[in-house]
Amino acid sequence: MMRSDTSPEVQKHFDALCRQLSEEERFLKGLEWIRLNRELLLAGFRARFPHFSEEQIRKELMREVYQ
Repeated sequence: MMRSDTSPEVQKHFDALCRQLSEEERFLKGLEWIRLNRELLLAGFRARFPHFSEEQIRKELMREVYQ
């Protein structure tokens, strides 16, 4: 999958690295990326809405993910 913010050379290198992983390693890497994305979203919400409670932050996460 080509990303608009990634040069073709870097994308080619990334794809080659991914092809070297086993199916299990790719699956686990995918889970890791999902967790990282979730943590980045939560950190962004906390920075944008410092007055929100953790419950409000989690609701904002659900709205962002499932909307």
